[in-house]
Amino acid sequence: MRGLLAGLGVALVALGCADPPPAAPPVANAAPAPARSVRTVRVTAVAGRAERQSGAGAALPLKVGDQLAADDLVRTEEGSATLDVGGRADVTIAGHTQVAIGELTEKLSRVKLRDGRISAVVHAADAKLQVEAVGTSAVASADRGEFSMLSTGSQVSVATRSGQVTLSAHGQSVTIGAGQLSVVQRDLPPSAPAAIPPSLFLKVSAPRALAQRQKQTTLHGNTIPGAVISVNGLRVTADPTGEFTATVALKEGANDLTVESEDVLGRRERAAVPRITVDSRAPAATSKVEW
Repeated sequence: MRGLLAGLGVALVALGCADPPPAAPPVANAAPAPARSVRTVRVTAVAGRAERQSGAGAALPLKVGDQLAADDLVRTEEGSATLDVGGRADVTIAGHTQVAIGELTEKLSRVKLRDGRISAVVHAADAKLQVEAVGTSAVASADRGEFSMLSTGSQVSVATRSGQVTLSAHGQSVTIGAGQLSVVQRDLPPSAPAAIPPSLFLKVSAPRALAQRQKQTTLHGNTIPGAVISVNGLRVTADPTGEFTATVALKEGANDLTVESEDVLGRRERAAVPRITVDSRAPAATSKVEW
């Protein structure tokens, strides 16, 4: 028994004198994630009248050097404005156009075309520019090249000058190559890409009557698909075949009408219509029948 206790005592003493286990090495703090750079949109050119608006704030004159953030709105009247989107794309806003700034990340820049026409040059292959046509399902996307979009709210046309653009709408997509055009009508997928016509080929049929009592007339014509037609302030859109119809209000007396076609590339062409004279006081023609 004494021997057992003595042995146990020796063991306990040995344990008490043993070196403690080495401490665990300190855990290095994880390196902080690099701060995410904030993409900016900078105004590089303004011609004519244009304004910017942030949220519900008041509209302010647009100036070169202004920096725009997501959800800011740009409106142009006569003239144009050019935006540098993060140094990776240049977007030119044509006259009478509204554009809102959308998502801005390292890999994607999104702008929203509410009405009007824009042209874009994308010069960074590692980032994509998307243009969404508000009020439709149409979205144009490109990572390099030059393209234009024209939106009327009910119809969208996209043309590519260089590179390729993917146009998506209603669950279908087409690839528009250089020198091609595609049109999206409301509730329809994009049309098959076709070569951009060398001219607008604007043709307008003569009115049915050049002297009439009615204070309106209907014009029929043909031009490049997707073009916007203006007749003395009235705007209509040519369908994917290029046909259009415009019912125009007339005033008492002589009426001179000018028809102008503008396509997605900004090309314009005009056609004159023979003068229409309205005399609403003239008696209706009658014929005398003798028996």
